[in-house]
Amino acid sequence: MRPLGSVAAVFAATSVFLVGIFVARPFQKVSRALDTAFHATPAWTQVSALAHDPRAQELSTGEHPLKSLATLSSHWQSRPDTKKVVIIGNSQTMAMSLAPGEPPPAAGAEERTWTDWTTAHFADEAPTKALVYRLSAPGMSYPEALWYMEYLALHPDLRPDALVLQINYQSFWNGGVRAGMLEMLEEPAFHEVIERESRAEQPYSETFANALKDYAKKAASASKASSEASSPGFGSALEELARGKLDGIPGFKARHDQKEDLIEMLYRSRIYLLRLKPTTARSISGTRVIQAVACLDRILQFCNEQKIKPLLFLAPVNPEVKLYRTPEDKDQFFARIHELEAKGHVTVLSLENNIPGAMWGRQFDGPDPLHLGRQGHHEMARQMIPAIEAVLKGQDGVQ
Repeated sequence: MRPLGSVAAVFAATSVFLVGIFVARPFQKVSRALDTAFHATPAWTQVSALAHDPRAQELSTGEHPLKSLATLSSHWQSRPDTKKVVIIGNSQTMAMSLAPGEPPPAAGAEERTWTDWTTAHFADEAPTKALVYRLSAPGMSYPEALWYMEYLALHPDLRPDALVLQINYQSFWNGGVRAGMLEMLEEPAFHEVIERESRAEQPYSETFANALKDYAKKAASASKASSEASSPGFGSALEELARGKLDGIPGFKARHDQKEDLIEMLYRSRIYLLRLKPTTARSISGTRVIQAVACLDRILQFCNEQKIKPLLFLAPVNPEVKLYRTPEDKDQFFARIHELEAKGHVTVLSLENNIPGAMWGRQFDGPDPLHLGRQGHHEMARQMIPAIEAVLKGQDGVQ
């Protein structure tokens, strides 16, 4: 058994160490030092002040979508005779990384991504008026896109006339359903739909089954916490008291910032020191590709059943980035796209090589593989708007 003095010394040293982390934020300082040493782009090139409209954007990016979808439902119901468009994609639809030569954002001004320009166009300028809604999130997976489509199809007031869906090579690597989207299972009818899909013996069924399990665990944990809160024991009461006191300390209340600082530092270390970058070419194959294609097939099936006009587009790629690790990777990817077109009776709009390198942003110490600059978003909107216009006209039988 340790002497009481040793225990007190360990406790004191730990306390000093923790206070030092909260006050000095050393992980953040290391990140900044790495950025300086490796000549990273200035922080202002990663634009944070972007257009903000809950009637046209799912602003929680998948973390709390129910509130966003309730706002959308109310807005769309107020415009019953206006056509509706949903755009689903990853952060390329909702983030901006300024290209070399583009000036800093003006103070107090909000920048627009291509989806924002598209929304404004169909609200004010287009011959065919439409309400455009962006239902995107960073790293969106195709199981998540299907999850959203299942929900939209279940609610007539959320059912769009057209779906614009981004096809992205990197997204074939993503899988799973993020924790924030599990709250949608609170609706019994949607829970039943997901249960049915989990038993459908499709490549994505296991992903949906795992989401159901995670939701059940979360619900059980919340129930247990509620029960303990109604009749807390001595230990729980003491913990609650301690947490209340600690949360009154500004530095401790910002403890989540320290976690983010550590993650950012480790991410930068991987990029700068290990040279493992977002731009590193990769081979994508196996079960995730099969799952992604199955999700896309099911989405197109939904569109056919629900009379939703689909517009699938192949996302643009920064020409300064090598996307495919081998020529075979590219061949296999495009073979999957052609299979999708044939099975779904659609044509995928190819924009992969349509945005010049000068219109792309920079990330850390190299080219941004995914995010467009200010002019890049303008150009993307210029190319997407006619395609969406054509789809909406097709709804009316106009060729």
